[in-house]
Amino acid sequence: MSTGAQVTMSAVIGGTAEKLGGGKFANGAVTGAYVMMFNHLMDHGNDRPFGQGEELMPNGKNMPNELDYKNREVVSVNGTDYILYDNQWHELLPNESYKFFMEDSSHPEGGVWITRSREQIAITNYQVKMGIKGGLVGTGVGGVVSWYEVANGLYRTNPMSILIGYGSGAFISLRRMEIRMMDHDRHVEHNR
Repeated sequence: MSTGAQVTMSAVIGGTAEKLGGGKFANGAVTGAYVMMFNHLMDHGNDRPFGQGEELMPNGKNMPNELDYKNREVVSVNGTDYILYDNQWHELLPNESYKFFMEDSSHPEGGVWITRSREQIAITNYQVKMGIKGGLVGTGVGGVVSWYEVANGLYRTNPMSILIGYGSGAFISLRRMEIRMMDHDRHVEHNR
C-alpha cells in the first residue's frame, strides 16, 4: 500500500472513530493521519533487525555481517573501504581526507580551510539525508495541522506548524538513528 493510501486510511479510520464517539470527524482524521506519519512513516525501512547476515551491496560485493562490527568501524572489501553507520555499510571516498574552503566574509583571508576525513564526510552525508527525510515527514504533519487550523477558522494561515513540523521531524529521525546505533553497538560488544 502506498504512503498516501496509508495516511488516508488512517485519517478515515481516526475520523470515523471520533465521530462514533460523539466528536468531530475532522479532529479524528487529523489525529489518525498524524499518528500514522510519526509512528510508522518517520523511519519506515530503517529499522533493520539484528542478524541479517551478509548483504549484497549494489555493486555486487558481499559485505561482512554487521553484527561483527560496531558503528564507525571500517572494513575493506575487494579494495574498497566501507564504514558501518546506522547499522548499514557506506562506501568511503578513496582519499584519507579532503580539504574544503569555507567562505567567511568576516575572516581576514575571506574564509578558512577545513579538513574532513572520509569517514566524517560519509557520516555527515548520511545524517543530512536522514535529517531531511525526517524533516519532510514532519513538514507533512505540520502542513496537515496548518490546513486543519485554516479550515476550522482558527487561523488565516499558520506557517509555524510547518516549520515546527520540519524541525521536530528532523530531530526525531536523527535521535532514532542514534538509539538504533547505541543498541546495535551494545549488542556487538556483548557478543565479542
